[in-house]
Amino acid sequence: DALKDFHKNVLTTDYLKFVEYYGEAPADKFYEALAWQGLADHDVKAYTDLSDDEKEELSDEVFKIGMLTKNCPDTN
Repeated sequence: DALKDFHKNVLTTDYLKFVEYYGEAPADKFYEALAWQGLADHDVKAYTDLSDDEKEELSDEVFKIGMLTKNCPDTN
């Protein structure tokens, strides 16, 4: 919910571009995939323990992340 609220109310231009492109607001599954993405990229156990079906659902949303205009810097 925090990601969704931040996206809609702080990154308003980004949010509106997403809505314009896809014709609808990002679904909760989109924000869940966004939250899991960093864990997936680093093979964190919580992610690797997900079922293949759960991972597939998340990966279906991951391609939409490319529509975002803001990126968090990698601090490693």
